[in-house]
Amino acid sequence: MDINTQQRSLDFSSDNTDYRPRTESSGITVNIAENYSDTSGSVNITALDALLSRQSRTLDDAKHKYRLKLKRSPPKGYAEWFNNAQQKRCIIDDYDMIWEDLAPYHQLGGDEFRRRMAILKENATQTFQVKIKNGLPSGGEVWDILLKNSIKSVPNMNIYINSLDEPRILFNMDRDGPAIMTNTISKKIRDIVDEKPNWFTAAGQAHLDLMKDLCHLHSPLQPLQQPHEFHGYLQWPMSSLYSRNLLPIISQARISNCFRDILIPSIYYYYTYAGGYPWQNRLPKAYWRGSTTGGWNQNGNWKTSHRFRLMTLVSHRPDLYNVAFTKAVQCHSNDCLKLSKEYKTVSHESFETVYKYKYALDVDGNTFSGRFFRLLESQTLVFKATIFDEFFQRWIVPWEHYIPIEMDFSDLDQKIEWAKNNDDKARRIAENGRRFAERILNKPQMECYTELLLLEMAHLMHNMQ
Repeated sequence: MDINTQQRSLDFSSDNTDYRPRTESSGITVNIAENYSDTSGSVNITALDALLSRQSRTLDDAKHKYRLKLKRSPPKGYAEWFNNAQQKRCIIDDYDMIWEDLAPYHQLGGDEFRRRMAILKENATQTFQVKIKNGLPSGGEVWDILLKNSIKSVPNMNIYINSLDEPRILFNMDRDGPAIMTNTISKKIRDIVDEKPNWFTAAGQAHLDLMKDLCHLHSPLQPLQQPHEFHGYLQWPMSSLYSRNLLPIISQARISNCFRDILIPSIYYYYTYAGGYPWQNRLPKAYWRGSTTGGWNQNGNWKTSHRFRLMTLVSHRPDLYNVAFTKAVQCHSNDCLKLSKEYKTVSHESFETVYKYKYALDVDGNTFSGRFFRLLESQTLVFKATIFDEFFQRWIVPWEHYIPIEMDFSDLDQKIEWAKNNDDKARRIAENGRRFAERILNKPQMECYTELLLLEMAHLMHNMQ
């Protein structure tokens, strides 16, 4: 779905797409199946408290931690950002995702960052070209609602936000980084011929081959696990417009170590949710509703796409699941008709329906799932499957705030059974998830994250030589 042409519905059956934590490694891995009956019992349930307790209380402390971690001074405007962050009760010190996203540009230097921004200015296909002037944004359309509350300390500058759900910058720092550093350092900037993004598209087998070549998605501990074969985006993406050049495009999600888009909180999370029924009054089943997003569906290719795989796998356990499609989409009329006959569709239900259930599934659509925050705040135990990274992944803790599941859903039955057989532990994870979402995954924290990101980019744009 293209943000330019259609905003996503904010009901439960919308196809906002989702997040997933990842094991630490130099490559991209899927979630690794854990011995969850043991792991859950040893989970540190004070991770949120630990995160909050280690934050700086004074500006001097925050500056000291910043210099200690990054070996440079905070950007201009940091003091004002700090005051804003304190008033909003935001995290102060833990923004590793921002610093990792911008690290390649710090290595290249300010002149090179400005040159790459200039390339985007002339070739910003499928982006919102946002102008920030005198503390006001323009050109961001749906993004202005977030940006207007996130730029109090940000100087005048232009930014480029991806208008597609899908990431754009196919660049692996481990593989591609050394060459770009050598080329940049060995020449004076004025001698480098201006480049273009060289946008290109891919679909079907060509896209799958591209992803297999560039995105090492299997787990090193499970080499036979090939999510390329399980995820619709990797096979038939709904949209694709890529560049192999390192360019500072801002996006809502990416597959790390394969894409180098700069992450920003998704506008689809910029809402307030609350509610839920008492845990003991809920049904011990996993609930999910959604349409047939996940890729372009034609000629039977949907059978290997993740949402259809989910439907096939859960159909044998009505005692564990209440899962159904609400609509056949992203297909030609004949294919949509086939889909509707092959897979049962049900009427739309409001988001509040999930309150009746103890468990909810959160599954990628075309890319990330924008319903994750809502599900956590509903105090439902969330079972999450995704290949995408988002801005909050350094903060959230699997098995404390939600339960991760494999992209092929091979572990789903067993984990739902575990939750049913360990009701107190399941309830505790659901409560931890709700508490985390209310305290961290909220509008003020999204504003603080965005404001610091833009301050750091402004430093590269205006001050760093």
